[in-house]
Amino acid sequence: MSEAAYRAKFAISQSSIKDWKELPPAQWYDKWILRKGKSKKSAALDLGSLLDTLCFSETEFKRRFIITDVKKPSDNIAKIVTSVYDHIVQLNENIKTLNEAPAEEGKQKINVPSKKVSLIDNKDIIAKFSEEEKYYEGKPDQAYNKIMKDGGAEYFEFMKKVGKRIVITPAQEKLAKELKDILYTDKVSAGFFTPKKGCDVIFQVQIFADFPIQGLDGIESIPVKGMLDILHFNHKRKEVREVDLKFTSNGAYKFTSYNGPMRLFDYPSQHSFYDFLIPEWLKTYEGGKYKDYSVMNPLNVVIDDDIKLPYLYEYSKSDLYIKRYGIENTAICGWEDVLNEIAWHLNKNDWSRPKEHIRHGKILINIFKK
Repeated sequence: MSEAAYRAKFAISQSSIKDWKELPPAQWYDKWILRKGKSKKSAALDLGSLLDTLCFSETEFKRRFIITDVKKPSDNIAKIVTSVYDHIVQLNENIKTLNEAPAEEGKQKINVPSKKVSLIDNKDIIAKFSEEEKYYEGKPDQAYNKIMKDGGAEYFEFMKKVGKRIVITPAQEKLAKELKDILYTDKVSAGFFTPKKGCDVIFQVQIFADFPIQGLDGIESIPVKGMLDILHFNHKRKEVREVDLKFTSNGAYKFTSYNGPMRLFDYPSQHSFYDFLIPEWLKTYEGGKYKDYSVMNPLNVVIDDDIKLPYLYEYSKSDLYIKRYGIENTAICGWEDVLNEIAWHLNKNDWSRPKEHIRHGKILINIFKK
């Protein structure tokens, strides 16, 4: 299926599991069940997305990106204008859905007018996002006037042309193509992009499975999914390995440092989640002819825009085990615990507070023991 269809299909992903630890249940429900709002991306994530597209799905490049050297206003104004544009687009999508819904029995259908997609006609929305960004805080008129004076209106019109595509510069495109060439030719990484004899690689593998839920009346399992960058098959050894490409602006050699991306974004949990999905997928892929293949330790291929050399990082099975099951009698829980908690909320349809708070009226603080 297409990437859009994959993302629209309801199932719990490793990204949503990570968010469960960061968001209150009601906000998590809005984001991952109702699909409200839009994730904010940094320039580094944009470049990483560009590199992924060039490596794994180059035909999607024009749909996902637009190359331009457009003159941007200040970072504050660009951020506010982008938020205003995204908000208006989302409002109009919601209004369209509402207007297309059938009227309640016995009631007259009243259509809600759409918002004008312009900056000058949405002073109230500009004020909202200016206040959120603490831009001329408490002075909405001054914020509005400054935005309109310093290129905000022109940038808004540019956003309308761009739509949902990511804006990149010619320099970013050149860098991403250079990094792709390195990944495909460096002896450390080349075999994961162009397979050697007796091996195969599959890019952007979509995997779905049902995760069994124990001890909960009403739900026997919960759907889970993952999209893997690379699956590398070694047919001689009957092995399959998951390989994930990561771009970092912090230096590939600092990937595992205390403040490095591996810890910051909890990549071990991601690979642990995939370690469950892959054997389930192998049972049915091409009639199950690879179901007896051994699933090897996953790898990250990491590259940066500094030294521009790919590094390989391998994850241990013991770490993957802990990320799945946690550590008994400690405060360290695994993603299985999170899935069971999400299933509990789905079953009760209560997203007001976390499970423990709903059941016991409070949350026990116990740092060193569960």
